[in-house]
Amino acid sequence: MSQQITLYLLVESVFHRGRAKALDSLHREWEKRTMREPEVQIGNSSIIWFLPTAAMRETESKDMKVVHIPASEAEKEKTMSQWGSLVWMANQRLSGSSVAVARLILTAGQSGKSHRHPNADEVIYLFRGMVDVRVGEETTRLQPGDALTVPADLIHRIENTGSEDAEMTLSYSSGDREYVAT
Repeated sequence: MSQQITLYLLVESVFHRGRAKALDSLHREWEKRTMREPEVQIGNSSIIWFLPTAAMRETESKDMKVVHIPASEAEKEKTMSQWGSLVWMANQRLSGSSVAVARLILTAGQSGKSHRHPNADEVIYLFRGMVDVRVGEETTRLQPGDALTVPADLIHRIENTGSEDAEMTLSYSSGDREYVAT
């Protein structure tokens, strides 16, 4: 059996039903259509539902489609800067998704600018390194495996306080998340 994992993103109207219940709704919808549980895989750069290709073909319909984004395609639009790099893995423009997911590598000693997202909550999940996330007057230190949710419109900033590059995913509740520097 092949150990190769392919990342598939489900783009479905279920995400429009509300942020808090989106994942639960998607899970129920998957079970209803396939009569089985999805396999959960924890990869090096994200926590995903791994849905075998054959199962995907079984569930394709007019209200559900699969969008495969090869890493080589996502890397073509990589943003590079002194602070590190950002690669979008899913968003409205790239995949038609109603959520957005990016991989951020923040160089040791660097930080992003203070900013806010008026139309989206943000979930920061750290895979490697150590960062401090300042939200208002509160600072939270994240270590590998930690996650932090920043509600929409709160001013925040991520700073790499470790001695190595920090790698994380940034997930947003809007596929067209807005960025406002402060």
